[in-house]
Amino acid sequence: MLTDRSATASISFVLTVVLVFSSLTAMVPFYTSGETSTALQVEPTSDLYVEVGDNYFDPEDIEVGTGDEIEFENIGDVDHTVTIEDTEYDEVISPGESVFVTIEEEGVYDLDCTFHPGMDGTITVGEPGPELVDHTLEVEPEEGVEPLEVDIDVSVENVGEEDGEESIYIENEEFETVNVPAGETVDEEYSYTFEEAGDYLVEFGDQETEITVEEDLDTVYVEVGDNYFDPDEIEIDPGQPLEFENVGDVDHTVTIEEADIDEYLEPGDSVIVVIEEEGVYDLECTIHAGQDGTIAVGEELPEDDTPGFTILTFLAVILGSVIIWGIYKRKND
Repeated sequence: MLTDRSATASISFVLTVVLVFSSLTAMVPFYTSGETSTALQVEPTSDLYVEVGDNYFDPEDIEVGTGDEIEFENIGDVDHTVTIEDTEYDEVISPGESVFVTIEEEGVYDLDCTFHPGMDGTITVGEPGPELVDHTLEVEPEEGVEPLEVDIDVSVENVGEEDGEESIYIENEEFETVNVPAGETVDEEYSYTFEEAGDYLVEFGDQETEITVEEDLDTVYVEVGDNYFDPDEIEIDPGQPLEFENVGDVDHTVTIEEADIDEYLEPGDSVIVVIEEEGVYDLECTIHAGQDGTIAVGEELPEDDTPGFTILTFLAVILGSVIIWGIYKRKND
């Protein structure tokens, strides 16, 4: 049996061993399998730390303020890139290396590793707001005469985190504003009337359409009778409509060769033709020789240099009288 002195000595020895062991464990870092104690991790000095692992960014959706510094550290076993679209950053980082990034302009930037497809993310700089994408714009009709009423169909998707709005502009003046809630796609339809002739630009986001409105010119009526056009001398503006109606009893053509117009009209038929280019054009019916006329587009009708019928008749009478008087005088001499 142990004496009291021996028992006391044994207990003192055990307590000494326990105290020494406790002191040693307090001085030596404690490790678990494959994990480092959080007490050993050093807080990053940048505004945001991003872990670049093999085939991932953590976090992959990054939000920072303008001018904030982001540290990307490669903790993987292979090289990666930190490539940020629309910036100068396209850095290769080997295992254990870091790169520091600062973006000054607000916006949403795509982040990816060019070595590993699918390893990507986004960086939102500044306050999260609306992000409007996939604009569409359809305007019908795109041309016509004044006043021209058109339908304007638009659609837009907001993939951002805040509600947004997009405006429709006509000739750089705001026409309508489309409200687009966050996460939704909006389709809207509007009507607009162009009162005056001209070319107009309609814009919505990155989409645009040009509208052409022509002057509403009065239609000039031409009667197509048997062997005549009435009027047969016509002055019109470019683009001004001409209506030809066959009021006769037989078929006729409306042929304007220089304008590539050749229309066949039966009795009672009518046709409207338009000539856009300035010039003087010959009009004829190819079925009946001598049935013709002239069309001046944007110009004056040419002057007729041929002496009129009255003058010719007068001259012929005088000449005839002189000849008859000469013959008469010879016979009587």
